[in-house]
Amino acid sequence: MLRSFSVPEARRSAKMKKRSAKAVAAAASPKTPSLQRQAKRKTTTSSSMPPLATAVDAPRPQPAAPLSPPWTRDSLSLAARTLAELEPQRLAPLIEKHGVPFEKLLPKTTKGKAKEDENADQGHHHHHFATLARAIVGQQVSGAAAATIYSRVVTACLFAEGMQGAGKRSMTGSSASTALAPEGLLAAPLPALRAAGLSERKASYLVGLAERFLDSGSSQSSLSERLDELAAAGDSETMISELVSVRGVGTWTAQMHVLFHAGGPDVLPTGDLGIKKGFAKLFGGKSGSGGGSGGGSEGDGGEGEEKKKKSKSPTLPSEAQMLSWAEPFRPYRSLLSYYLWRAASE
Repeated sequence: MLRSFSVPEARRSAKMKKRSAKAVAAAASPKTPSLQRQAKRKTTTSSSMPPLATAVDAPRPQPAAPLSPPWTRDSLSLAARTLAELEPQRLAPLIEKHGVPFEKLLPKTTKGKAKEDENADQGHHHHHFATLARAIVGQQVSGAAAATIYSRVVTACLFAEGMQGAGKRSMTGSSASTALAPEGLLAAPLPALRAAGLSERKASYLVGLAERFLDSGSSQSSLSERLDELAAAGDSETMISELVSVRGVGTWTAQMHVLFHAGGPDVLPTGDLGIKKGFAKLFGGKSGSGGGSGGGSEGDGGEGEEKKKKSKSPTLPSEAQMLSWAEPFRPYRSLLSYYLWRAASE
């Protein structure tokens, strides 16, 4: 006998067959709609996050070129921000503490003041001479003695220049009474320079310097014009080379002139003791490389007279190590040097 189903039983049987068909279809499908949505959501989330290697291996930001050579207030401000971003732990605190050294690093006029006006002092090309002459006078003597001797030399030269009626140099205002010019130096007799306190060697260096600044030759620019051209182009290395070719001007003197007077943005005086100490303090010294000549006391031949202290002195880095550490800071190594000096003095 055939079994007869009631209406409820028939409905139950139909539902079970329907569920069974759905289960078979789900098993045959590679992914259910729910799993597909989850996979899509997971893929979207992971693609928005950078891989770990990208964050770790990202190169350090490189400083842009100065806005205009030599330094301007804008390019110095930009350089200070860039150095702080490159070294937030080492340099940012120093920059915050000491500020931006506008007065120290902006290019100078004849009077030694920072040049705020681009057109200021354009008629006088001997501002380099006065600074270099002062540096030669100050070699191997104390600061006070150097100031006294330089003042006497200026007086002797102005007197000799006036006596010869050669006082028509292109200087303005009160600068004529304080600045030393090559014309006046050549007008002064050697006994007058010796009486001012110069040694015979230093007097000969100053005379040679004055001759280089005034001698333009038949086809070449004078040294003053050449230095102005290189300063405007921001070519610090060539400018230093030109200066070192002058008798009595050593590498350290040339570097200090380009860095502090001409506004060269990318000078790194690796032979300076303060720079070495600053690197050792901020970046760590290198074993077996201590010592070196330092700035601040440069001999007649241009070699530093700073003596090394071997006992209880920090290990100083080699020139190669300093150049390597400073490479990421191109073309702002003059500003880096300033903060290295500040670090060494603290």
